Amino acid sequence: MVEGVDYVVDYQLGRVQIIDPGLQASGTPINVSTENNAVFNQQRKTFMGVDIEHKFSDELVVGATILNINERPITPKVNFGAEPIDNTMFGVNIDYATEVPYFTKLANKLPFVDTDVPSNLSVRADMAYLLPGTPSGIDVAGAATSYIDDFEASQIPISLLSPLDWYEASTPRYEVNDRFNGKNNDLTYNDKRGKLAWYSIDQIFYGIGQTPASIDADELSRAETRQINYRELFPNVQLDITQNSLVRTLDLAYFPQERGSYNYNQNASNIDGTIKLPNPETNWGGIMRPLTTNNFDQANVEYIQFWIMDPYQNYSLTAKEGLPAGIDPNDISNQVGDLYINLGNISEDIVKDNRKMFENGLPEDGLKVNGANVNRTTWGDVPRNPSIIYAFSEEDEARTNQDVGFDGLNDIDEKSLANIGFYSSLEDPAADNFQFLEVHN
Repeated sequence: MVEGVDYVVDYQLGRVQIIDPGLQASGTPINVSTENNAVFNQQRKTFMGVDIEHKFSDELVVGATILNINERPITPKVNFGAEPIDNTMFGVNIDYATEVPYFTKLANKLPFVDTDVPSNLSVRADMAYLLPGTPSGIDVAGAATSYIDDFEASQIPISLLSPLDWYEASTPRYEVNDRFNGKNNDLTYNDKRGKLAWYSIDQIFYGIGQTPASIDADELSRAETRQINYRELFPNVQLDITQNSLVRTLDLAYFPQERGSYNYNQNASNIDGTIKLPNPETNWGGIMRPLTTNNFDQANVEYIQFWIMDPYQNYSLTAKEGLPAGIDPNDISNQVGDLYINLGNISEDIVKDNRKMFENGLPEDGLKVNGANVNRTTWGDVPRNPSIIYAFSEEDEARTNQDVGFDGLNDIDEKSLANIGFYSSLEDPAADNFQFLEVHN
């Protein structure tokens, strides 16, 4: 298979996407192999040497040697104690050997010695000189520089960019002013939840693969969709060859007048199945995720880093969008909001029933018996079985009966849920069905 034709690779998320529909429909097993660059050497090393010997006579040989070892780092920032070198060593050697008959005569003068073996005299001398140096890549103002403490490397960043790590947030609770209904214990708990989508734009839209014909240069140059270069955010950071120069952004789209999942607001308007929430300026939308690091001091995590752009660069509204009467749709001062970031212990009860919901605990055959294998709550059904492994069954029918959402109900069962009013007439009362949007050429 050919990258960009048959498949695309998201190197930041570690994901391979098959884009050839023929391969997907063939049912042929596809094996993916990866390699780890954990032991990748961050220095390029060169070792060269020349050795010359000249024989002046059978007795005298003179030689010379020159050796050079050069280590060149990929980036000019090196740590103390691991500095690269550029050393040159010179050497000279002399080897002299000759026959000395006089030594044999002297040996025969010793008692009990009588020999006629010729005696030899050999002299060998070596001299070496080391010329130390450093590669020019780490020279600053004519002197080599190394870092005693690299403050950038001492921090352990936590990436928040992967949309797969985020989940729909539970309703925030405020003890003084409960502006979002976080204290409510009934269906009004989610009355102010607006529609929020979070995603990363697929690389196929940027020409990596089969770009849809409907996507042109104007669409890709918008502030909401254009690619972001790493140097645009951090112009002074030097990247090595293993780092991607493009930042895969986490994008959020918020629609405060449209209802989010499990919102049964009885004051909303229902016009031909289109639900509009009242007072969109008081609504909210949120996502949440777990953090594996619970000691920020030890991990040297001291701030949250994000980029704020002008959200109204390509902004244009029409009166058809349902703004209240008397408000200019093109006045951006009317389109304001607040961003809240909560750290610490956060409730995971998206539907507030004080129960732990796991879809694979629902009956695989779809036969539910209240009090036997499920418990019916105000919001839906919760499995009674303990959660041991979060994995769905391989059977397609079981997946249909289990992959139904946080309320444990399919669309038909949601219609019979009590106290949801006119929402029972909708095709998806809880608004929790996954919608796959496919773009065709």
